[in-house]
Amino acid sequence: MKSTTSFLFILCTLIFVAGSAFAVDERIHFWNVGVHPGLSLPGGTINNLQTESVSLRASCEYAWSKRSSAGFEVGHDFGHRLDGELVVDIDHDGIMDYIKATGNESVQINQLTAFLKKGTISDWGTWNSRLVRTFFIFGAGVYETVVHAGQYSLKGRSSGGMDLEGVTYPIQAERHANFGVNVGLGFDAQVFGPGRLGFDFRYHRIIQPGDDSEYYIPSLRMGVVF
Repeated sequence: MKSTTSFLFILCTLIFVAGSAFAVDERIHFWNVGVHPGLSLPGGTINNLQTESVSLRASCEYAWSKRSSAGFEVGHDFGHRLDGELVVDIDHDGIMDYIKATGNESVQINQLTAFLKKGTISDWGTWNSRLVRTFFIFGAGVYETVVHAGQYSLKGRSSGGMDLEGVTYPIQAERHANFGVNVGLGFDAQVFGPGRLGFDFRYHRIIQPGDDSEYYIPSLRMGVVF
């Protein structure tokens, strides 16, 4: 169900972006540099062992019209603590065990992606003229996943009746880079001169062997245009 919802979200975003390409557009040119603090929320079955993490992204984009802009983004999830449900045959009886596990390490995600935005810019406010931009965004690039070696502390019982209280299970160190995509929507508004403030919500999918990793990231947008 989650995979179907994610697919539909991506599909609707791409349809909107493709349709916007043929809309009447007014030329306008500016650069936008910003930082985007947020919260990264794991999704999908592969992330049952991860908690939320503070997230920070920085971007630089160039707009060549009121509807279109593109740029690059770097990001970092500071640490998804490994805490949740570990699926492993702990007692080697051929039956997978679903075990409560608390780890002493976390998963960090580094991101380097390019993006395309499609939307519109309009006026708002009752004093002077202030601008607000609403947009859909599609990005793609490289995501690096980093896990340091550690261990889980287990609780509960295995399928064979083994008491797991106080038992530990190793966390293997990992560092690998994979292709990933992200889609989302958001807005930013002129709060003073070149200053911009807004919000966006993004779905990130890291494509890797086995199950893909999924993250939902709401974030604050702070930037300047020139």
